Amino acid sequence: MKCKICKRESTSEFCNFHQKAYENLTKNFEKWKKALDINWEDYLSEIVKNPYAGEWAKEVAEYLLKHGGKEPRREK
Repeated sequence: MKCKICKRESTSEFCNFHQKAYENLTKNFEKWKKALDINWEDYLSEIVKNPYAGEWAKEVAEYLLKHGGKEPRREK
């Protein structure tokens, strides 16, 4: 299987680098949501525009925006 973003070999949808970026995006979304009353798509758009966001995070955010990535479910 290959990463859907960079085509590196992977065992899941994303390679290790993009998977870690995805995990960080989903983990930090709740903080952004509480602070800014922002939805998932707007959050991803802000990540793409943010000059301080890492390249892998931006690539994941762009991918999710283009491919209808749904808001992650909250862990209880």
